[in-house]
Amino acid sequence: MILDAVLLSLAKIASSEETKLRVAILPEMRIAVGDGVQVINTVSQYEIWLTGNVDYAVIQYAEEKDNKG
Repeated sequence: MILDAVLLSLAKIASSEETKLRVAILPEMRIAVGDGVQVINTVSQYEIWLTGNVDYAVIQYAEEKDNKG
């Protein structure tokens, strides 16, 4: 319950009425090796791929008509 409260507070903080950004919380995900998430540091060019089991994923997205579905 505490983790849920933390995640919901994070979503509230990250959502912004001015920029129309919203947050989605996805529980219990498995990311396959071929479908990993690439993270690149633009300054150092360090690159890492995130794969495996994830307890929660927090995604911030722009609220637009195109991605309502």
